[in-house]
Amino acid sequence: MSAGLSRRTPTFLKSALKDPKAAKPSVQVSIPVANLKSYAEAMDEVMQDHLNMEKYPRIEYRLIELKPKSATGAAGPLQFDAVGALTVSGATRTNTMPVTIERVDKTKIKVAGSTPLKMTDFDVVPPAPRILGMPVIKTGDEIKISFEWLLEQKPGPAR
Repeated sequence: MSAGLSRRTPTFLKSALKDPKAAKPSVQVSIPVANLKSYAEAMDEVMQDHLNMEKYPRIEYRLIELKPKSATGAAGPLQFDAVGALTVSGATRTNTMPVTIERVDKTKIKVAGSTPLKMTDFDVVPPAPRILGMPVIKTGDEIKISFEWLLEQKPGPAR
């Protein structure tokens, strides 16, 4: 998995609440479908097949806008709505996900978020594997995407 976050000043979080224009980090995430795992290898293969992994080997996310929800001057974890473009199995949809951003220490921040989605919104048919023609499991359409990142500021160039 890879992600990018543009450099921001140490006061990024507080300044983002005072001036929404300050909340413009550059974030792109790429997740190999082969890295998604469940409790069983057979189920992983069914999932990979339904996500059309051969044609679309990655799930991609690109942040479009980060909208502050916390009050100006709030302390502790800060709330935002992340508006982004999510691409699954070749279908791109824009969604809004609540995220929390908090400073962990002088150089690290934690970003966490979660949102419900439907597989059919991305033209993915929910898996219903069969054995001898009989359905073994029927998967629901609803899924939940969750993440938690710990990001550290890169040290500046040596002088």
